[in-house]
Amino acid sequence: MGSPMHRRNLGKHFSEGARLAWLELRARAWTLADLTKNSGQDGSAIHRVMYGDRKPPLAVVLPLQQLFGVPVAMWALPPAEPFTLPGAEDQEQHRATGTEGG
Repeated sequence: MGSPMHRRNLGKHFSEGARLAWLELRARAWTLADLTKNSGQDGSAIHRVMYGDRKPPLAVVLPLQQLFGVPVAMWALPPAEPFTLPGAEDQEQHRATGTEGG
């Protein structure tokens, strides 16, 4: 069986808020499922804002501000630094070495 698929592309609404939230997820060793559970939000809404597929509604980012301390205003700003999604680095490394999917 191959390795799990991970999304590699960010949506057009990826923001500084999302970047900071991903960094906090990484620091806590949380998954998006953990974030969904701990924020009390709908999983699809969390995925859409974290990947930048949609502009985040206030109802979604307020709980994230409470959990992570990421100010609501950060979700309206472009990312301050480049960001690579978790798992994307591994996929690129496997592709480069010819070990993808195995």
